[in-house]
Amino acid sequence: MRVERDDGRILLARNPHFPMPFFSLLAGFVEPGETLEQAVVRETYEEVGLTVGDLRYWGSQPWPFPHSLMVGFVARYLGGELVLQEDEIAEAGWFEPDELPTTPPAMSIAGRMIEAWASGAGERPAVEPGALQVPVAFEPAHGEPAPRRRQVERRHAVGERGREGDLLRETQLHEPERQRSLGDADAAGHGHDA
Repeated sequence: MRVERDDGRILLARNPHFPMPFFSLLAGFVEPGETLEQAVVRETYEEVGLTVGDLRYWGSQPWPFPHSLMVGFVARYLGGELVLQEDEIAEAGWFEPDELPTTPPAMSIAGRMIEAWASGAGERPAVEPGALQVPVAFEPAHGEPAPRRRQVERRHAVGERGREGDLLRETQLHEPERQRSLGDADAAGHGHDA
């Protein structure tokens, strides 16, 4: 979560469990029954005692430790004083772009979010229209049927507020299992919903 103040500073915190002493964005886990947005508000309040609003999705990153998906949000500071959850946060503070402490590398979403903010880009870097064409499929083991393939297409779009963003559209390229099951239902005289 990149928490920003109106004076141009962002909140960075140091976790006492980090192997290297660097500052990063706040992070946490989504609780069962909670939305991503609710988790951002709750985790920020629990970890540093601040209230936030005006949440905007920034991006995501698969993270193998422990089989997670990292989701980045930008939030606007609304109020409160820093009160640290000591078992989670060793220290925290507000930083300007030219006074950043050591931060995570750009291989992490937190590092990229900090870098984008510090460079003045702020929002997620734009993706060229049609630049991401990712087939989502795996090669079958010898003798197994081929899995369904999907193609993910990313298109550039302008959102409701006039901000540029990305639209994702997923299309099925092959759907042999569904076609076979629909054909079997028709042969047996059973209808199906389209």
